[in-house]
Amino acid sequence: RIPNVLIKSYASITRIPPNLWSFFTSIFYGGARLPRLLKIYKGKKSLLFDENSSFNKVLSWTDEINISDIAIPRKAYGVTLNDVMLTIISRAICKYFIEVDRLLDKKLMLFTPISFRRTKDWKCNNEYAKMTMKETLKYVHKKMNRLKRSNFASLQYLMIKYCPYRNLFRPIMPTIGHGVSTNVPGPFHTLTIANQKITKFIAIPPQNGPGGFGIGILSYAGKITVSVYNNIMPDYPNIASRVAKLINSGFNELLSEARKDLGIDLNEE
Repeated sequence: RIPNVLIKSYASITRIPPNLWSFFTSIFYGGARLPRLLKIYKGKKSLLFDENSSFNKVLSWTDEINISDIAIPRKAYGVTLNDVMLTIISRAICKYFIEVDRLLDKKLMLFTPISFRRTKDWKCNNEYAKMTMKETLKYVHKKMNRLKRSNFASLQYLMIKYCPYRNLFRPIMPTIGHGVSTNVPGPFHTLTIANQKITKFIAIPPQNGPGGFGIGILSYAGKITVSVYNNIMPDYPNIASRVAKLINSGFNELLSEARKDLGIDLNEE
């Protein structure tokens, strides 16, 4: 992969815009990953939307998680807030699949949106359970760092935006991923409307298609609430409310382990 600094250097020397250089390098390096990507298109087995499923939705959300508490596992394991949240979310989903005897896939695949939005663009449109908690956290951290440094997301974005046959890919999306997980940063301070304090924000996140999770990680006034959104499916009872509860219990488990590793008294407030 050519670093972005070198891409800009090549662009200035050859007078080719940096985004075109990025596009060319995305094709070159992204193409090497196509064989691995094509394996994904075999489709998932869990969360399939069938004739017994309903287009009616269910929405639930977690108890609030203090951002100050998230700082403890971040310090203990050298990871980001997103790493922590994606770890406990992925484990919660896998635990739920085990509870309902629907853990049918070897890997859990969640789409994580990457913003290609310009600074002043305010439009509303959006252009594994057997591992220990710490092992999962390290794995998520590694994958997220690789994703942030990769040009492959740029290639996918350009293909979706400019490919004349992009509508042909739409039926595929619900079959290859288990959901979408998106982080929505909110205000640091409490907001008021008509002199009334807004106590909580709940996000209704997008799905990758019928049957897929929509998971919103929304921060507000020093706390985080995770919303879980999905279709009503007979094989997955109480899917939203149960996953939300497992997210809270999973975070408490991670927080307890992080406190032990840092030598913090578990009875300490």
